[in-house]
Amino acid sequence: PKYRMKALGDTSSICDHVTASVISSTSDPTISGGKEMFLYPNPAWHEIRLLWPEMPGSIHWQLYDLQGRMVKNGQVQQQLANEALRINVQDLVSGIYVVKAQNDIGDFWVRSLAIARN
Repeated sequence: PKYRMKALGDTSSICDHVTASVISSTSDPTISGGKEMFLYPNPAWHEIRLLWPEMPGSIHWQLYDLQGRMVKNGQVQQQLANEALRINVQDLVSGIYVVKAQNDIGDFWVRSLAIARN
């Protein structure tokens, strides 16, 4: 939208404008402190798995629907590297969800998830 417009024909611009934020590769929500997290399968039907190639330690996770409501959460005391954390999603309806995970030293991960039903 152009508010505070100048007279017709005046080419100098004082209009308001919309700005966009750019997320750089260093703020990738799938990587925290250089540690990756993989979520699969996506879309999911019965179960999702979270996998860390590096040992994350204790993990606290939450699953949110698109209205921001927490629909599931849990905690694992010691998650080992390359050992998948399994989360049952059979009781959830089809849709898009957000998975958040954080370890005990403050690293965090955020991933989107689709759940599909036949």
